[in-house]
Amino acid sequence: MKTKNIFTIAIMMIAACVVAVVSCTKEKTEKVVKGNEQLVIDADNMDDYLTTFKQKLLSAEKGGETISLDQARRDLSNLLNFDFGDANYATDMFQHDTLFVKLSCDNGIVDMFQLASTYNEALSKITASYRAVDLPDKSVYAIFCEYDESGYRDGNTEDMRIVVTYRGLGNNTPNTHDTLDWKPTRYSSTCDGSIIHWGAPETMGQWLINSQVMPGCENGRLYLTDHEDWYKEGCYTYDATDGRFKIFTEFTFRIDTVCISHEDMEYYFDNILDYWYVEKPSNYVLTDARIDVFMIPYDPHNLEHHPGDCWYWRVKITHAKPNCTSTDPLE
Repeated sequence: MKTKNIFTIAIMMIAACVVAVVSCTKEKTEKVVKGNEQLVIDADNMDDYLTTFKQKLLSAEKGGETISLDQARRDLSNLLNFDFGDANYATDMFQHDTLFVKLSCDNGIVDMFQLASTYNEALSKITASYRAVDLPDKSVYAIFCEYDESGYRDGNTEDMRIVVTYRGLGNNTPNTHDTLDWKPTRYSSTCDGSIIHWGAPETMGQWLINSQVMPGCENGRLYLTDHEDWYKEGCYTYDATDGRFKIFTEFTFRIDTVCISHEDMEYYFDNILDYWYVEKPSNYVLTDARIDVFMIPYDPHNLEHHPGDCWYWRVKITHAKPNCTSTDPLE
């Protein structure tokens, strides 16, 4: 996009964009690298905590110990990853399954006895889901529990979503990038129409996931805990030196006519990883990535020299802490 006074326009867009950036605090200073270099696991893993928590959970009595809803969600997510997670393999396929369980609570407080019931329900559903997955060399990559604070509630019962990501290896080329040009919206196509119902956002998400080299666990398996989300919006990434946005942002009335070249795909890929690498917690790894397309309508008062709506990518990366364990996963 070569337009006059684009920097001024980029500043104007900041007032209109809705940003949701998760600020991450570094746990400690250490070298964390991208690409094909190895990343070192913190010696303080979660095995002891989760083993003790599981024993306490399964022996809980009704009306006994309670924890907050946020802590219940986090501990349940971490425990399920400890039970099932086995992420340390070369991967070129990912598959997601969303399961639903009920979690009883009282004004944001969860009884451990009730949480145990939710945990057992989750175990049953994940086991059934895993057995139904048809991926070569499959294993559970990551599990993330979440609830919608504004969503449906039945009295004091929360609907908990459990998003299970499975991994597999079929072609033995997990880090290969295509050389195609792509349409910028989800479920679109390549620019030449050779691939349909799959656009640049899906392709970029796969590139980002496949870029992560998991740490090695010499005497066991790797599981992921403490999942967090990180966001970056293209309209905030204008680079005055290069005179362009570092993550996809385009002014046009016809987004369907826009094509992202392979060179620009690689440019956005590198920039997304650079942004994330600087802001992520120390020693965390990327576990999932999703790109959505947002649009700010054309405003003739502010954008009269740049006709067209503002279309941009919103990048969501989920990252987590890697842990090693000598225990076997549940199946």
